[in-house]
Amino acid sequence: MSSANVEFIREMLETFNRGERERSIDYLHDEVELEQWPAMPDSDVYVGKEEWLRGLRLWLDEFEHEVRDGRLRRCRVFRDETEARRAAGIED
Repeated sequence: MSSANVEFIREMLETFNRGERERSIDYLHDEVELEQWPAMPDSDVYVGKEEWLRGLRLWLDEFEHEVRDGRLRRCRVFRDETEARRAAGIED
């Protein structure tokens, strides 16, 4: 993931964490997806901005992000940081 995309994700999450819900969804692509790790209990896929926020609130853990057209397009959730780093092409 490029450093620009890392900064973009950091800025989006900081906005969300400050409680600026309406502003935080401005960072999201209209078809944003939050895809949880399938082996986790009650895993699900959340599609769209409102569902994204709901899913993010329910479960925050390790994830990989895809940015498209200057907006967050996809978030894949993994069971641990090592798996997320491997999927993002970041080797230790």
